[in-house]
Amino acid sequence: MKNIIATILVLALQSCGSTPTVVDMADERKAEYRKNGSYYIKDKKNFMNSFIGTWQYINDRTEFRITLSKKEKYHYTAPFNVNYYKDGMVIQYQKYENGELIYNSPVGTNPNGVIEEFGKLYMSFVDYEKRNTYLLDLILIKEPNKNDKLKFTLSSIILRNDPKPKRLEYWLSLGEINPGESFFSVPDNIIMTKM
Repeated sequence: MKNIIATILVLALQSCGSTPTVVDMADERKAEYRKNGSYYIKDKKNFMNSFIGTWQYINDRTEFRITLSKKEKYHYTAPFNVNYYKDGMVIQYQKYENGELIYNSPVGTNPNGVIEEFGKLYMSFVDYEKRNTYLLDLILIKEPNKNDKLKFTLSSIILRNDPKPKRLEYWLSLGEINPGESFFSVPDNIIMTKM
């Protein structure tokens, strides 16, 4: 009987000690937050919530939509002892020509994104048709008595003119670009409207 009580007590103490320390995503993050599974990088101010939903861009007979969803407390692990919890966004996109769906991307499975201040979300974007991953900047545009708008800008630039970048910026190219061909298969540098 003593062994059963001791086992229950040990399990209860372990479960109490395994609660990660919560840090605000909008605050400066330290490398130690990404180690040993003891930190949760949380969107404490709910800045990501304004981005949730479906956004649309229409140009003549072409329509482009993105759907953003928030995933909370996603457990992220990677080599070199990277192990932490975080809030992030997943993105799916659709392309239409003349009202007909011509491409529907898979829904992202690994939430990502960094939001350092309200209205600015930085994340990775997979262009499945070009087989490339890019940096995506989403800037929220709020106007009184109007639908929210979103500036959608893709980038393959590794270095930016940010004196103290807080986010990891990367570019991975798996596809090929032919001369005269558009760099992206989706519209870029556009203003989208929330549906």
